[in-house]
Amino acid sequence: SSDLFNRARQVSQAPAGHGRTSGPPTPRGSAGAAKRAAAAATALASASGNTDTLSALMMAVLRIYEHRTSADVWAHLLEPLRALVPCEEVKVVVRCIGAPPTHGIESTRSTTSLQGPFEIDPEASGGTRRRITPVTIVERWPAQRIEGHAAATQRIQVIPSQEAVRQNWDRYEAAHGHSCSPGGPCTCTSVGGLRCLAAVPLFDAGGSVLAVAKLFNRRTPGAEGQWHPCLEFNRADLTTLSAFSAIFACVAPHPFLGLRGAGLLRRPQAQLALSDRSVKAMVQWQLPAELRGSLCHEVLYGPLEHDDEFVGHAAPGKYQALRERWQHVPCGFLEMSSVEEKSQEVSYEYEVSLLELGHDHAFSVRCRNQHMALEWSEPSVRISTYLVPPYPARSEGVRLIPLSEHAVQLEWLPFSTCDAGLSLVEYRVVAQAVEGSSGPKGGGKGAKGASAEVLSGEPPSLGSEQVVALFISNGSSPQETTVVTSLQPNVSYTFAVEARYPFIGSRDFSRGLTSD
Repeated sequence: SSDLFNRARQVSQAPAGHGRTSGPPTPRGSAGAAKRAAAAATALASASGNTDTLSALMMAVLRIYEHRTSADVWAHLLEPLRALVPCEEVKVVVRCIGAPPTHGIESTRSTTSLQGPFEIDPEASGGTRRRITPVTIVERWPAQRIEGHAAATQRIQVIPSQEAVRQNWDRYEAAHGHSCSPGGPCTCTSVGGLRCLAAVPLFDAGGSVLAVAKLFNRRTPGAEGQWHPCLEFNRADLTTLSAFSAIFACVAPHPFLGLRGAGLLRRPQAQLALSDRSVKAMVQWQLPAELRGSLCHEVLYGPLEHDDEFVGHAAPGKYQALRERWQHVPCGFLEMSSVEEKSQEVSYEYEVSLLELGHDHAFSVRCRNQHMALEWSEPSVRISTYLVPPYPARSEGVRLIPLSEHAVQLEWLPFSTCDAGLSLVEYRVVAQAVEGSSGPKGGGKGAKGASAEVLSGEPPSLGSEQVVALFISNGSSPQETTVVTSLQPNVSYTFAVEARYPFIGSRDFSRGLTSD
């Protein structure tokens, strides 16, 4: 614990902005953490004469440190807070990202919805109110309640106070229980009147309010184990709670990944990015603005062998087994691709090189820091890495121009590619000699072109195909031309033009044109 206290003092001496993460500044930010840490150091120094207070604060800090990477850290704070500032009850209101859970003890709403700060107990009749659980999760801070005001102002709020009277906070804080007699209606009874309340905002190191701790009805120990009620929290209590909040900000990881709903806002989006020498996928994903900060991103991808793109949701066991064979790509720390001051989300993107072509691929993403890791996201929509071979226009043909009785020039329009990022096409011309008429077919005026002799050095044999030209073109010329030489006189030839991408895709040529 002394190391934590020394760290608090060191942070309090750091200049404003020290350790700030990339992106727009969050409220209070690292400078706010430094100020709160300074207040913590001051509180520790002033509490040195009070052994009980110092011991309770040390125990609370140790409990924070022990469970700082757990999503259930809030439940572990209840007893340390009760011991730190003795009170009748401690509750923690935690903000979640997205909709709050709809089941379990952490749910803040029953199956029956009700407008207002209270809920309906489904087992009670007549709309009786239910006692709030010690850890409550809310989707957004309620502006009409004390915890909402504490989160918005990022300051400790108390009842009684002038602001409490103006906002009428106490009307929402009366705890009630219910009891049902056999065969009779349920009755609502008070479990204790509200004398005083302190709402303490709890931050992470980036200044984001993660939760608000609410301490009800201060009391002081008396003789023979008796407790004496107090009407308010005194200045020493508030200083101690400020110290606790400051130490929490120094210890809690930033960003804190233990919030309910923390993760990708939707499935990753993937799009092929083709070039003449590579096939890549541009993967993009979105995170809530609360999670902006120093996060390490990871991508998991691989081919799919099924038709159901939602198999990750429908059959998690089957998807998990398939995902174990996927390739893991560590992306490291990424800069946000889009940053808006008032945006509720931040976007990231990463370019993944695809090693296996001709398959459907899907992508999952997760984020982590040195303390916690989120679950892998649902897979993206499948993208296909099958590349349509280069193809000619529908009505296009090969034009043959005789140059001599031993040579002929072939002309055709450049083939089209399946993507605008592809410009290189590798052509292969195949000739087949057919015994018949007195020379090659065709006619017309010659044109300049790149000459290419028969690759084998011999004229094509009768009845068999032979490669007579092979070259790569970028499609910049209005037409492709090649000259075939070493042809036999008095022999008819048919020619075929085949094509493929020279560096990517299938290594087989696809036949596109044949001569008449």
